[in-house]
Amino acid sequence: MSDETPEFLDQLIEADPEFGEPVGEAFEQALTDGELPPKMKLLVMMALDAAAGHEEGVENLAEQARSAGASEAEILETIEVVTMTSGFQGLATGSAALK
Repeated sequence: MSDETPEFLDQLIEADPEFGEPVGEAFEQALTDGELPPKMKLLVMMALDAAAGHEEGVENLAEQARSAGASEAEILETIEVVTMTSGFQGLATGSAALK
């Protein structure tokens, strides 16, 4: 898998390659350029992690989004959208993207 693969997915692939490798391939496919560019997909993933309270995921996805070309303004606007849909828990978790 790539450097961008989440650690939990690498662990799954190592523990059960028959199951984990297709999941890993689906993960990589989901982040390829399509109707939505990779940076947009990463911002959506970051928003979902913020809404779910996954601070480490937010930090990692924000860095990946930056690497894919997302600006600080786009990251901040994503956090603002999360706040409107998930309330202050989303804001609290989403603020991890600003580190």
